[in-house]
Amino acid sequence: MILGFSQVINKKPSYFVEKISKGIAGFTPAVADLAIKAAYSFNWDVYSECSPKIHTAREDKAARWRAGMNIQAVIHNRTSRRCQFIPNKPCVTTQRMKVHYWYNSATELFDVPAVYIDGRELTSTEIDTLAVNDGFANRGEFFEYFNTDWLGTLIHWTNLKY
Repeated sequence: MILGFSQVINKKPSYFVEKISKGIAGFTPAVADLAIKAAYSFNWDVYSECSPKIHTAREDKAARWRAGMNIQAVIHNRTSRRCQFIPNKPCVTTQRMKVHYWYNSATELFDVPAVYIDGRELTSTEIDTLAVNDGFANRGEFFEYFNTDWLGTLIHWTNLKY
């Protein structure tokens, strides 16, 4: 199935093409293809310095994603510039992910959000790891994007599980 990736997250370049490409063992990005098809300028400096993005979170209300399905990672989906930027990868596994903001009635503010994977609350260190593995620089950027209660599926193309 097609997984479209945005090139801008939180009003900043996402560099998902570089981050996902870096996470694919033995893969060299076809930058000429990207430049011709998608008018995308691959950033080798970002590629050399970034952490790899090794999974993605999607709402997936119909629970369509399952292990074994082919992932077609694309940018500019549903346009004439559509470009699949890595070879088809199998979905290795999926996990349910929930972000929950707890309301503190004493302070009338929302406390630090909790993140659950398959019903288990992640530790602070695990949230840091999840954020980076999902393509964010840190937990701050992660929670800037996931800024309200959220429920969805974590789609893995590596063997990592939380």
